[in-house]
Amino acid sequence: AEPRLQRVTSTTAATFWPALSSDARMVVYVSDAGQDGATPQVWLQQVGGSAVRLTTGMRECAEPAFSADDTRVIFSAAAESTRNLYEIPTLGGLPRLLKRAAHNGRFSPDGRWLVYLDLASGDAVRLISRDGEERMLRTGLVDISFATWSDDSRHLLVVGHPDPSADRDCWIVPVD
Repeated sequence: AEPRLQRVTSTTAATFWPALSSDARMVVYVSDAGQDGATPQVWLQQVGGSAVRLTTGMRECAEPAFSADDTRVIFSAAAESTRNLYEIPTLGGLPRLLKRAAHNGRFSPDGRWLVYLDLASGDAVRLISRDGEERMLRTGLVDISFATWSDDSRHLLVVGHPDPSADRDCWIVPVD
């Protein structure tokens, strides 16, 4: 059988970092909305609906992702000569700073943790619990560039390498 494709966006705009909500009803992405010279912003689009801009006037927006319950979107943006992590309600509102000098934020599927990468330290991943508890997971890797969760929230998939002379690979890191 032919796969049933469903087009979500229909634009000539540059579109980056798409992320799908857990129920596959919404997509969040970064786009310049087809306006030459415009600074790309974070957009939300309900499947079958129109796109809504979630951010305005932010610089270098990147890496949007939904929270486990799809009520918030996390993303990184440039500010004060660094990258910071922000969150914004999925249906709009003001962005809230979560972490300075950080990027690649991802909420765990169980909603208990936020993983992120600290710009000052490329050899560990950081976790923040819903209660504000902070943990650092030392992995033995350097130049970590990406981290994401397993479906059971017990492991992270991390991109990095144990030695700067080696190429980056994917590694599984237990959270406990």
